[in-house]
Amino acid sequence: MAYQWLKNGSTLTNNGVVGGATTANLTLSGVQAPDAGNYSVVVSSDYGTVTSNAAVLTVQSAYTAWLAGFPGLSDTTLAGDPEGDGIPNLAEYAFSLDPTASSTSGLPVVQVTAFNGQSHLQIQFRCDAARTDITYRVEVSNSLAPAGWTEIALSVGGAPTTDIGGGTAAIADSGIGLRTVTVTTATTVAASPKQFVRVRISQP
Repeated sequence: MAYQWLKNGSTLTNNGVVGGATTANLTLSGVQAPDAGNYSVVVSSDYGTVTSNAAVLTVQSAYTAWLAGFPGLSDTTLAGDPEGDGIPNLAEYAFSLDPTASSTSGLPVVQVTAFNGQSHLQIQFRCDAARTDITYRVEVSNSLAPAGWTEIALSVGGAPTTDIGGGTAAIADSGIGLRTVTVTTATTVAASPKQFVRVRISQP
C-alpha cells in the first residue's frame, strides 16, 4: 500500500516539521500556529484508493498556554491588567511575571555602569526562550518623545539577544531558557548626558 498525507487537502512533504508524509504514521514536530489545520491520508493499493476522515489539529498559542497557569483571571486580553498594578498582561507574559500579584518585581532595570573606564547606561531584563511569539527590542533616545527611538539590540522569539548597528558596548545573554539579559549602550554618559533606554516588546 501507498500513503500520502494531506493538510487541508494539499499534499504534504517532509520538512523540519513534517515527517512520514508518505508513510502510515505522520509525525509533526515543533508545531506552531500556521501548522493548525485538517490532516487526512490517502491510502492506495491494488484494490483502489480511499481518503481518511480528517483529523483536526489545533495549536495552542504560547500566550494561551501561559494563561492556563493562572486560572480565574478577570481579564485575559494582552492589554488587560487584572491585578491593577499598571503592568499589562503582555508585559507580564514577556517578562515571565505573575499576573495575579500586584508587583513591579522582575521588570527591566536601568542603571549607570562603568565599562572600560567610562560611564554607560545599562538595562537588564528578563527574556524567555519559551516566548516564541515575542520580540524584545532594546531602544535608546535622547528624549522621552514617542518618536526618535533607535533600536540597538534585538531578540526574536526568545532567541539570544544580538547587537543592531553597533549600538551596544556589551551584551550578556546566555540564550538558554528564562534568563536575565544585560545590554550596555555604546554611547558614554559623558558624550551624551541625557540618555534613555527601554525594552519594547511586541508580538509578530
